[in-house]
Amino acid sequence: MKKGSLDYIPLDQFKSKMDMKAIQAMLEYVDNYDPSRMKFFDELQFRQIMEFAKALQIYSAANVAAVRDPELFDEKQAKPFNQAIQNHFSPLMNDLNRHFKKYGYIDFTAVLTKDDYKKANYIIKMLPRANRQDKKKATLFRGLYGLDFNTLLNLIIPGSSYSLGQLASASTSKESVEAFITGNKPAFIVYTINNPQLLGGTFGMGSGMVEENEVLIGGKIRIDSFTMETRLGLRGRKLGLPKIITEAEDAIKYIEYIAQFGQKGLNRLGRDSVQVKATLIGEKNETVNEILKEANQRRNRKLLIRRRS
Repeated sequence: MKKGSLDYIPLDQFKSKMDMKAIQAMLEYVDNYDPSRMKFFDELQFRQIMEFAKALQIYSAANVAAVRDPELFDEKQAKPFNQAIQNHFSPLMNDLNRHFKKYGYIDFTAVLTKDDYKKANYIIKMLPRANRQDKKKATLFRGLYGLDFNTLLNLIIPGSSYSLGQLASASTSKESVEAFITGNKPAFIVYTINNPQLLGGTFGMGSGMVEENEVLIGGKIRIDSFTMETRLGLRGRKLGLPKIITEAEDAIKYIEYIAQFGQKGLNRLGRDSVQVKATLIGEKNETVNEILKEANQRRNRKLLIRRRS
């Protein structure tokens, strides 16, 4: 490794060194993090775990879009590694830097390249298919925000399934998910996802945002049930609505009612008022944006806000 470079394994050798077996071994290390094990790493293992650590850092704290699609990388906008990740160094990266200076000078001021994003893309795309027996992943949480009412209604239908895309961030902590729900559009969903196959790659101590407890998943989920908390009080009882809605037709009636207020008052759902229970099926999907595509395709169903004259 030369000074001023983050190119630990040249791209032309990269894929042969970083197969799923190697990724699984690195996930095992992150899941059961113990810095004292580093003294047993040889140079190749160091270079592999550094590539892994670098990919997690870039995805969790730098340009997520360019990791998903390296063709979006703009060399003119490229930043040094430490600036790109906003100095959110993971415990794993800090420990690697401290333990392995003998294998080369790690220059965190080196500018990220398109090859760095290509390698991060390769590693990150493998994580949702990883099957590590970590029981903490048996239940995951995910937040979805910035939804309009129609999209919300299409995404909570019990018995339906849709794609999260190739890459979707989830968490082992519901509190972490709820803390990041934001946006100006009126609807939000908090998913509780049953993960019987224990799919997904944990970031753990490799994340630049350890407190997020991030797990990267992908593929389809099946909607098992939902609850929607109303805020209508007496008006809700007059409409025949329960305080906690669990049926699609009641959800339509409630959304129709509050949607008519526009910007005048009750026109938003609370951040935690829509809770969805789902199961991760884990089928492979090809596009990241399938979740919204499929929602739009379902708009010819009955489950839509009916316009009032």
